Amino acid sequence: MKPAPLTQKHKKALSATTKRMYEYLLQGNSLTALDGVQLFGCLCTTQRLGELRRIYGVPIYGDYFFTSNGKRLKRYYLDVDYIKQHQNSENRPWDTSQNTNPANDQ
Repeated sequence: MKPAPLTQKHKKALSATTKRMYEYLLQGNSLTALDGVQLFGCLCTTQRLGELRRIYGVPIYGDYFFTSNGKRLKRYYLDVDYIKQHQNSENRPWDTSQNTNPANDQ
């Protein structure tokens, strides 16, 4: 079954927390679920990053790592080339209707 296409309504629903997370990643920082709680007070960090991926097509990558006490976490980050391309731009993915997820153009 094909997912329903995203509408402009979905694009306007992006939270301020999600935008702050995007800006944080755009500065070259990485983010874990624990960081999301500590830095942004967000218990659903992976959901917010998923919104950026799904709705705006932001290429967020993730790698697993182990903490000193043996717990496995995932660290999310943006590609260096993406950061260079978008860091100094005033336009953000949610600012224009031109940035859409290519999967929804079908």
